[in-house]
Amino acid sequence: LGPRAGSRTADVLLTTAADRVEKVVPALAALIDRERNRDVQSACLVALGKVGVDGRDAAGDAIALQDLLRSRVRRDNQEVRETAVLAMGIAGRREAFDALRDLFSDTAAGRALADRESVRKRTRAYAAYGLGLLARRVADAQLSEQIYDVLWAGLQDEENDDRDLKVAVVSAIGVLRADASRSADKRLAWRAVDDLLGWFGRELGATEESLQAHAPIAVARLLGRGTSRVHRRAKELFRGELSARKRRGPPILQSCAIALGMLAV
Repeated sequence: LGPRAGSRTADVLLTTAADRVEKVVPALAALIDRERNRDVQSACLVALGKVGVDGRDAAGDAIALQDLLRSRVRRDNQEVRETAVLAMGIAGRREAFDALRDLFSDTAAGRALADRESVRKRTRAYAAYGLGLLARRVADAQLSEQIYDVLWAGLQDEENDDRDLKVAVVSAIGVLRADASRSADKRLAWRAVDDLLGWFGRELGATEESLQAHAPIAVARLLGRGTSRVHRRAKELFRGELSARKRRGPPILQSCAIALGMLAV
């Protein structure tokens, strides 16, 4: 039977703001403290990131989400460490920027947080993903600019020879843009696209092509469908790769074909 005419329906499973603070976060925090299974811990960390708020336990004491996530970065399990770093970005809390930047850039503060002489490269890669998600969730132009500068500097670092880290940077840049209707987001997208297209067009050799192949997808995500000057430039470049007499490797061609589908009106 359907609802009566004029009646209102309510989703009784939808949590309220108070539920998230007083029930959900404390329950997840308690579970992650007592559970040693890495899959359960990872699931709790992602859930905490999606909730994105501080909690309060039964005694009325505060449960600081950022502190809870940070404490897992130095754990001895790789999956838990990486998920904790990613959850900082998922949570969309502005205060996570410093920690994610320091982990990604392998600064002294990042090493202290990771409790290592140098931050593991896979942890740095997840910090890159976290930075991209943070920019998208917070949707603040100034913060997005800061995050882009950090990520782009990491991609240009000649000492960075780690493939996972480079792919993470390009993928993270691809999700920076939060709102196509905001002029500040649009300007950042155009700047990022200009940089990515320049990097994509460089002759870096067959080994690097599999990394450069991630650029067209990132460009398409930043721009979306359209016919602007920037769109036309990207389409011409990708179409040219597909029709060139001297073609680059299959990953480049596959990525260009997908990107054209994402850009076309």
